[in-house]
Amino acid sequence: VIRDGHLVEMWVLDGMVTVDGKPAASPVPPQVKGGRTMLPLRFIAEILGWDVGWNNETKSITLQ
Repeated sequence: VIRDGHLVEMWVLDGMVTVDGKPAASPVPPQVKGGRTMLPLRFIAEILGWDVGWNNETKSITLQ
């Protein structure tokens, strides 16, 4: 993931992440489910400095 000059590198089933060249631990490693790669969205968003919101009524996520 590249955003605003930051690079987040992740590997499937590996909880160690590289953020701007520095190691970090992800609470959940990326996984492949049903042929799709699932990433820990909250972790990535917070690393990039975004606010994460959840709307329970619409079951939707907002990133700001």
